[in-house]
Amino acid sequence: MNNNILPKHFIRLENDFLLDMLCSFGIKTAGLTRLFKIQTGGGKEEQLKFVHEDSIKTYRVYTTDEQILILTPDDQECVTILLYKENNLAVLHNMSYFKQCAREGLNSPGGGNKLLIFALNLIINKKDKYNIKRILLKDISFLYCKNCSHTVKLARLRTTIRGQPWYMKFNFLPYDPELQKPSENILKGININQKILKTFKTDKIDIIELTKQFNDKENIDYDLNEIKRLMDKYKLFKDFIERLVREFDKYCCLVEYILQYIYDPVNKIGLADFYGKTYYLDI
Repeated sequence: MNNNILPKHFIRLENDFLLDMLCSFGIKTAGLTRLFKIQTGGGKEEQLKFVHEDSIKTYRVYTTDEQILILTPDDQECVTILLYKENNLAVLHNMSYFKQCAREGLNSPGGGNKLLIFALNLIINKKDKYNIKRILLKDISFLYCKNCSHTVKLARLRTTIRGQPWYMKFNFLPYDPELQKPSENILKGININQKILKTFKTDKIDIIELTKQFNDKENIDYDLNEIKRLMDKYKLFKDFIERLVREFDKYCCLVEYILQYIYDPVNKIGLADFYGKTYYLDI
């Protein structure tokens, strides 16, 4: 492969991802031999247009027998699809995995849909050629906060507001990489989370104290009176978080701080954290 095709940081992160394949996806064929083949092999590059809602998006697509790379023309957004024909699998890089490579559309909720939908359609269009029957991915998707160095983990945010992790809205289901089959334990955890969050009250945790701690720690001045007003208005915790998300740029940092707290097992809320879990989609 001509390394000029990819940004340097993308290649480094791609290496890290490939070395993580066994733990995250249970794929024993992934390793250094395959890694070197991918980085040195040839391939075909093409420009593909994608119509989504009211806009047309152009991606650079670079294809070999073992991978598909998707980049915007200016390299600001990219994702890798690894093809395992012997296992009938396509492994989709989580697009938020690349800190400087997938920022476009990831600064607000819902912005990451276009690239994912394009990638899924691309896999489906090529599934017969590469004999792909299942797509795997690891959910480490997140949204950037403009006013701090924190990122909101989409698995936690969507579980809190909608009752299930972000990728499940695209019909992905939890996967056990060790057993290489659907994960019943995660599905049970999702049901438990839904029951807890259905009735979990905003005042069950001391959000005012958490806000004070965050203000002191991050040198950000959230208005405690405004937070208290919103708490009084939105009695259910999930409604409160959804209200903060409506002003995402303003409250992003605080949302992440609160979500970290409620999903930390030390605080004994009882919520299962699905960030970093593996998911599958049969096609």
